[in-house]
Amino acid sequence: KHTSKNKTDIIFSDINMPEMDGLQLLEKVRSDPQYAKTPFVVLTSNKEELLRITALCLNVTAFYIKPPDPNQVQQLLKKIF
Repeated sequence: KHTSKNKTDIIFSDINMPEMDGLQLLEKVRSDPQYAKTPFVVLTSNKEELLRITALCLNVTAFYIKPPDPNQVQQLLKKIF
């Protein structure tokens, strides 16, 4: 029997997107058993602390203010993979 496997290694999402913002996407991903453990990174230019706190409550893997420090992103990717 062939079973579908999660082939998504990591998700990067901006907060500001049309139709569904990044936090809504994060919440949807975390509620789907197939993707619940997929690393999820949020990027935003908005420095509002409430966004970061909300993302942390939704179990975000990492939260970066744009532009992110390439060294921090590289360290995160090494840690994940």
